[in-house]
Amino acid sequence: MMARVYVSVGSNMQREINIAAALVALRDLLGNVIESPVYESESVGFKGENFFNLVVVGDTEKSIGDLTRSLAQIEARQGACAAVGVSGRAPSISICCCTGIRCSAPAALTCRAMKSPNMPSCCAAGRHRTR
Repeated sequence: MMARVYVSVGSNMQREINIAAALVALRDLLGNVIESPVYESESVGFKGENFFNLVVVGDTEKSIGDLTRSLAQIEARQGACAAVGVSGRAPSISICCCTGIRCSAPAALTCRAMKSPNMPSCCAAGRHRTR
């Protein structure tokens, strides 16, 4: 069954390079990809360079677990750091919202994007627009 997913993408380290590489990987991972415009926002919660952010919408047949692992692999290939309190994100890619995916243990799914101060509110609400 095909599901529609909304994924946040953000980076404040080598922003152009990391966002472009993340988009290439997401286009390979998802079908019928739609990308929001990229926007810039200040770092919140730590001192660092401004972020480039966008939302990517696409279709997948992967389970939530498989999709989450695939996104983590994309982050790891680009040198993302999960440490708290660091000033750089290269990149951060998170599921914001999805439709059509059944999850047998929804409480086990942690969505970093919805907790992030750099997450566009439209993504958390499942709408596709820029701030």
